Amino acid sequence: MNPPPQGRNSATALAAGRRGRAAAGLLGTFIVFWLANVWPGWTAMPFLDESTSQVLAIFNASLGVSMVANVVNAIVDRPVATELGEIATSTMGIAVIVRLWAVFPFDFANLGFNGEPLARTLLVLGVIGFVISIAAQVAALLGLAARPLPKGPQGRPHTWVGRHGRLNS
Repeated sequence: MNPPPQGRNSATALAAGRRGRAAAGLLGTFIVFWLANVWPGWTAMPFLDESTSQVLAIFNASLGVSMVANVVNAIVDRPVATELGEIATSTMGIAVIVRLWAVFPFDFANLGFNGEPLARTLLVLGVIGFVISIAAQVAALLGLAARPLPKGPQGRPHTWVGRHGRLNS
């Protein structure tokens, strides 16, 4: 295993990794959108019934929020943007689960068992996971807000000015 990069190159490598993760997230979200809406589409899933169409609008909106968050993260590459994007996507996840709970577009008759208790349990666990995620991201934002600004070469705090969000003294 190679040691982690040091100095300026390490910051560049870490930023590239974060941007790569955002690009991968964007691609993955687009693939989910394509699979659910274009090919093969949600109708190919044997456990979904026709009421699934009542959930698609909020589901697609959540995918859109995820795509926007990933694009912003790839461009801006700031912790605050990452945390806000995570809060937005988790909030949309809760909205999707609430809609799934209300519509419950699942049909387990073809699968030979009563899957409703299992499905509802998984939906509850999903909401719990999203709530924990939101709490963690809010805590991270508070931690970022409480952290002092780094010192510049003249011993003064850096300021956020200049092009492309670069730190200037």
